[in-house]
Amino acid sequence: MKGLDIHTLTKSNLWAVLICAVAVLVYANTFGHEFVFDDAAVISANKHVQQGIAGIDTIFTTGSWSGFNPERNLRIYRPLQLSLLAVQYEFFKLNPLGYHIVHVLSYAVLCLLVYKLLSKLLKKHPGGPSIARLAAILFTLHPVHTEVAANIKGNGDLMAMLFGILTLLCVRAFGESNRWYHLVAATLAFLIALFFKETAITIIGVAALLLHYFHGCSIRKITLTTAPLLIPIGLYLTVRHLVFDGNANSLVDTTTNISNVTLLADGWSQEIGLRMWALGKNLQLLIFPYPLLMMYVYDSIPMVEAYQIESLLPFVIYSAITIGFLWSLPKRTLLGFAAGCYLTTIFLFSNILFSIPNIVSERWLLLPSLAFCLAVAILLIEVRKHYPRSAHIIIALLCFGYTGYTIQRNFDWKSDLILATSDMRTSPRNYNALRLAGSELYRQARKSDPVDIDLLQESALAMEAVLRITANNYVTRNTLATAYELMGKYEMAAIHFDMADNYESEIKDAATYALVRNLLYARNYVRALEIAQDLEKDYPDNAGLLALKAEILLGLGRSEQAMEQLQKSLAAQPNYWRALKGLAQHHLQATKAAGSPPDMLQESARLFEDWLSVSKDTKEATASGYNVLGQIYRSLKDHKNAARAFGMATQYPSSIKGKARFSQAKQLNLAGNYSAALPCWERLENDYPQLIEVTIGKTIAHAGIRDDLAALSMQAAKLLEKIVSIEPTLDAQQCKDINSIAVILESLQLYNLAADLFLHAAAHPSPIRGKAAFSAAKNLQADSRYAEAVTQWDRVLRDYPEVIKAELSKAECLQALGRTTEARDIYRAIVQRYSEASLPINQQNDYNEARSRLKALLP
Repeated sequence: MKGLDIHTLTKSNLWAVLICAVAVLVYANTFGHEFVFDDAAVISANKHVQQGIAGIDTIFTTGSWSGFNPERNLRIYRPLQLSLLAVQYEFFKLNPLGYHIVHVLSYAVLCLLVYKLLSKLLKKHPGGPSIARLAAILFTLHPVHTEVAANIKGNGDLMAMLFGILTLLCVRAFGESNRWYHLVAATLAFLIALFFKETAITIIGVAALLLHYFHGCSIRKITLTTAPLLIPIGLYLTVRHLVFDGNANSLVDTTTNISNVTLLADGWSQEIGLRMWALGKNLQLLIFPYPLLMMYVYDSIPMVEAYQIESLLPFVIYSAITIGFLWSLPKRTLLGFAAGCYLTTIFLFSNILFSIPNIVSERWLLLPSLAFCLAVAILLIEVRKHYPRSAHIIIALLCFGYTGYTIQRNFDWKSDLILATSDMRTSPRNYNALRLAGSELYRQARKSDPVDIDLLQESALAMEAVLRITANNYVTRNTLATAYELMGKYEMAAIHFDMADNYESEIKDAATYALVRNLLYARNYVRALEIAQDLEKDYPDNAGLLALKAEILLGLGRSEQAMEQLQKSLAAQPNYWRALKGLAQHHLQATKAAGSPPDMLQESARLFEDWLSVSKDTKEATASGYNVLGQIYRSLKDHKNAARAFGMATQYPSSIKGKARFSQAKQLNLAGNYSAALPCWERLENDYPQLIEVTIGKTIAHAGIRDDLAALSMQAAKLLEKIVSIEPTLDAQQCKDINSIAVILESLQLYNLAADLFLHAAAHPSPIRGKAAFSAAKNLQADSRYAEAVTQWDRVLRDYPEVIKAELSKAECLQALGRTTEARDIYRAIVQRYSEASLPINQQNDYNEARSRLKALLP
């Protein structure tokens, strides 16, 4: 086609595709990220957004914080930010993958529009296309954008800038064509940008600079062209004013001395120094974006005086930028345009006219970074004219460095815990990093089953650091106290609940109640009772408080008063679990004091059953309750119910879980329910492979089942191997259990295994030692292990010389070994030693047997 440069068109499109592809590639590693940091405020904990499209009406008529934290309800109004997320919620629900994909694609579109704007603005400028490409690439890769592009909440900044760039494209088009619809489009785009985030307001200043530098417009035309953009500003401010009932501009709830340390300034010198330091820090993050933090807050910001170099140097630099910009106004240089855009877009965040929530923020540098990247591109392309090789090396290093750090920093935004721990390494006293680390470690610890004590300890350390920075953070203190309670450090928990109780807040009474509970657990009964009585004045019919008070009175030995409080608690709330728990524990104490008679044990079991059927206690306490119930049933020799109670105790994560499972398995064995016992023993064997008691129990279960001799033989062999390998000192009960197993093996004619088990049972002191020794010899003989049998019969006869049957059995073994003479001598000695009349009836048959065998052996 005539007049159309196909080569140029193709090259421009290729660059556009390249920029989009680079944007997606460098942020592709965010697709697997969770909802992180402020994402809770806009998605994962925002009830308006989670209504989907149906919640958009509410989003437009309330503050953007009302769906997340209505009590605080910051004066923030960004309805399109939340509406866009509400639409996405219809598709993705609470799956972060979809949001991250949309977010990264939106960032790619923004980078594309940046390239398009720069290309159009610079198309007539010498070297303009190269400057546009380089500036767009630097903008795409700049690490300072990671907070916006890797964190979904950054969609407000991202979309505000995207529509801001569209506004500038329309203003540029109007500057060239003077067609009214371009100005209408610019006004609409600017309105949308403002409703995404109010910080887009600086676009009007950039539009004025654009008209001056690239179209040479007079002040009059600039005023007339930008005047329509005042309409969106007025409309936005009016709507915002109506939503907040005329209190739209109050930043009292939004700005704190933690986030904006200028509020902590000691005099005008520090106020000026901190503002200049912040401007310098913002510029440093653009020039050398390392290290990056989620938030720049107290106590990671130095308290700078106006006369210090940290304040004076930024003042000099910004003065130079301002002078350069003013000097360039009549000359309309590109570098002057970049300087003007930077000063215009950064001014809003300078804290010069009014205090804003932060003095430094990576999010806020999204728009100023475009001016910075443009300035860098202009300088590098100028350097390339004279030193091409050096320029290319610098460009390559910049792109490589930006890409590497952007990808690396993206990984930090994968989860709250990773982000917090990373930023704590970078800035150990950063309040927000410590607070996020503490709360996230606490959440992860509570999420574990059972509660992860190590994580709780780490979270406590982080929260202690937070409280050293700001001691009046009652929410963090309350969480810290709860962490100590979960760790069983009740004295420490009581200290922090006491401090949380000192603040007038919505959690004051809850903190007081928790204080009473932890004083009780710490056995500080006197103080617990004092505080409980004070709290009771405000809550006289609170079942929980009355039950707690009863436990305290029990601890003080005031049983009658305790029972009275328990009855009051149950009257206030029938079947209240804590009151039922108190009744059960009180009755069990009385039962033990009375010597544990069966009827009282039965009643204790009933009371524990009543409590546990409605228990809302901690998992540890509930498991402990079932364990005690199992012990009660065990005392009653009710093995079936004991096994059930111990089994229930294993259903809760607790420190006694393994012990309860062992008791369950043992009671199932005693109840004769071997098929149910076997899986319990197998799990115990996996958890405690070295415990011989577990191997014994499992062998008893196999022996009880009996229908699989191969499995029983294998398990018995494993038991023998365990006994030999660890050479334990078996206690009396273990010897008894091993003897019982051997008896079953003997009945199944598994004499080899039975003999060895009887030998081990006989090797240790116990009431059944002699019986086991006799059985060992008998099974050795039955297994044709005659030599070992002779030795074992000798051991038996040393302890029981009058047992004729043992002598006969020894003689039989000697005969089997061919030692007939020795056997005959034993028979003769029996006959000579006794007469039939002198023997008890149970040994007369053995005597006659000896006579008969002796006669058979005589010549």
